[in-house]
Amino acid sequence: MPYVKLPRSGSLGSNHIAYTSQVFAWTTYLGEEIAQGRAMADAAKAAGVGLLVWSSLISISERTQGRLTACVNFENKYQVGEYIKSLGIPATILNLGCFDESASHE
Repeated sequence: MPYVKLPRSGSLGSNHIAYTSQVFAWTTYLGEEIAQGRAMADAAKAAGVGLLVWSSLISISERTQGRLTACVNFENKYQVGEYIKSLGIPATILNLGCFDESASHE
């Protein structure tokens, strides 16, 4: 797994907004994006960030009721978004990369 540089302690203050979106690459370890996203969320929580903004995607598997399951880049971002929600920190989850209509065709 490549090196992930996280903010130093105190570099994200409670009066700041942190925006993050990890880059998915087919050549990397499939769990890397999830690990990076969770690490960023944990760092934001520890630093007391006022708002964490995560650029996410919908779950194609969930949206298609399991008919499509190979959209790893969507599922990874969705899983990180769910993790951020579980932390109970102020957060906004943006789903800008896809319109719902894109996943609703038979």
